[in-house]
Amino acid sequence: MSFQGINPNPDLPLAARPPAAFELADLPGLLHAKAGLIFRVTLVTVALAVAAVSLMPTRYVSSAILMLDSRKNAIADLSAVLSALPTDPASLQNQIQVLQSRDLAAEVIGKLKLYDDPEFNAALQPTVGSALLAALNPRQLFASDPPTPDPAVLRDAIIDTFLSHLSAATVGLSTTITVTFTSRDRDKAALIADAVAQTYVDGLVATKIKASRERPAPG
Repeated sequence: MSFQGINPNPDLPLAARPPAAFELADLPGLLHAKAGLIFRVTLVTVALAVAAVSLMPTRYVSSAILMLDSRKNAIADLSAVLSALPTDPASLQNQIQVLQSRDLAAEVIGKLKLYDDPEFNAALQPTVGSALLAALNPRQLFASDPPTPDPAVLRDAIIDTFLSHLSAATVGLSTTITVTFTSRDRDKAALIADAVAQTYVDGLVATKIKASRERPAPG
């Protein structure tokens, strides 16, 4: 005699049943069962996002505008010295290269004493990680003074950082060049953008005056 559906040997488990397929109707029940976990994960994600945004430094952008004109003016009119510049596309690109040159950047940095500004001088803003590594370095325990960075290397790094905040571009098809600078401080961004434009103009004026003085007098 045989019995269908009854395990003849109670010491042996019944054959494993195939798992039931997940259906859309099961979703509400699953969400309800995992509501606590979902809430905690969401809360942690939002908290991490808020913390990351709050730690990111605010950036301010300021611009100065240089208007080049094709009209020629007398060299005595120093305020109109820009009008003596050629305004074809190639010449405008040359002026943009001058505005973004390392020489002009170094002049502005020196004029505004930005070598002592932690925003540009990385040596003045040690990170938490670097400070911790320095404290854990056995050599630092016996070092009397921290190593002095190479001035030339530090100067180049400051100029690189400065130039990474600076941009210059023409406005459409016009002869206007916009000088833009980005900084953590609103007033500093405006100050540096104006200083770059003014230093550029001052250099042109000095070059024009020098050329006019060196020009031989008509015989």
